[in-house]
Amino acid sequence: MNRTNILLILISSLLFLSCSSESRVDIVKNNSIKIIENINNEIYDDAYDLFDFENINKKKHEALKTSIKNIRNLVYTPYGQNPKIGLVYAKTTHTKSRTWSLSLSGKGSIDDDIDSEPSIVNLSIEGKGRYGYIQLYLDGSNNKVTSIEVGENYPIPSLWKFWLLGLFPLLVVAFNVFVIYKIIKSDFRKKWLKILAVIILNFPTIKIMSEGIFKLEYSLQYLFGASFSWWGYDYSYWEIGIPLGGIVMLIKLRRDKIKSL
Repeated sequence: MNRTNILLILISSLLFLSCSSESRVDIVKNNSIKIIENINNEIYDDAYDLFDFENINKKKHEALKTSIKNIRNLVYTPYGQNPKIGLVYAKTTHTKSRTWSLSLSGKGSIDDDIDSEPSIVNLSIEGKGRYGYIQLYLDGSNNKVTSIEVGENYPIPSLWKFWLLGLFPLLVVAFNVFVIYKIIKSDFRKKWLKILAVIILNFPTIKIMSEGIFKLEYSLQYLFGASFSWWGYDYSYWEIGIPLGGIVMLIKLRRDKIKSL
């Protein structure tokens, strides 16, 4: 196995480690978005199919249905009839208890001791110049919804400063690509190791939040020193790794050039 193959395997491994399980995320995401859209469009029968109504007696079943209909008023009123809905995050937690709750109407709370791995899905919703979040809890065994929480709504903020700050991670990536190009054209031995150092050794990390907050994190920023995550208007961020690997390699390149003169 040559060095080029080793480098490709290492880069592929980093990409694989940075990815989550798409299949599970897609299931809970699609079920969550579908149920909100069905409720908003008053397609209640289809919405009921996505709720975990198993082992619920008829009386409590009807109470939950009433609560579901009340959710529409909280969604339709501030965001309009066709709001834009997107995924903020989805995660799975482990627990040995499960709580039924549609507290928006104050009815239909049920506790049980069924082992489960509930998923928590946070959706962003926007329309009519407003935005907010809806949090759903889904049973881990069947990916059906057990609880919905509708948050407050706010005016959509301007993010032009946040997008403007995106120039900095682009500059870091451009710098690292430039150094890699110089390494390839140089007389260095073991070029693949030096290229790998430029790609990986970006430390520490500066996180730029959408609210304009800067955070310093003592972690490596893989893959050319920059990344971007969109988690809604409140939680999105740029990450910029200080390109230590690129700076060290550039200094070595300059020194070698001076020696050769």
